[in-house]
Amino acid sequence: MKLITLLFIILLSTTVARCQSGAELMNMGNTQFLRGNYTLALPYFTQATQGNTTITKANYMAGLCNYNLGSYALANTYFTNELAIDSTCAQAYYFKSLIAKYNIDSALQYINKAISLQPNNISYLTTKAQLYYVHQHYYNSITWYQKALTINSRMDEAYYYVGYSYYYLGKQAKACNNWEKIVELDDFDNQEFIINNCKTTIK
Repeated sequence: MKLITLLFIILLSTTVARCQSGAELMNMGNTQFLRGNYTLALPYFTQATQGNTTITKANYMAGLCNYNLGSYALANTYFTNELAIDSTCAQAYYFKSLIAKYNIDSALQYINKAISLQPNNISYLTTKAQLYYVHQHYYNSITWYQKALTINSRMDEAYYYVGYSYYYLGKQAKACNNWEKIVELDDFDNQEFIINNCKTTIK
């Protein structure tokens, strides 16, 4: 098995080495990435970050591969490198905020950068809201989920977490008002809890 793995790595490295241009490396990497083959895509993007072949998004894509593979420290390094080349890459700030989620100050710094570049991106708004929610800053969480709801008023997840934020703040009536706006609770495990607390049936 080790021999097969070694031969595979040698073959892959040889293939990558044959790619001469950054564009070719990116195309090969993107092909594998779109198939979900992050391990196969990574060498192409990594090669595209090196020497004179470095091009915009190469570091970002290398970071994204590492993120999907669970190598968060390495992913963070590539995202940082991408931002040194292109400080307007909102996605890199976004993923850095996800990596830093346990450090609220750092995470907020990165997600705020992403939002400043793309103010109406719902993923960024809800990420900031969820960050506040996880760290139990419920009023702030409500504020940012409500900003997302002004863009898309049919976000079940937003009503769900706004409801819980109000619930933890001791405002059960407001919690139920939000929960009752949910069209479907999908697979939320605590649907029964919500129904029992609001004394109603959420269809």
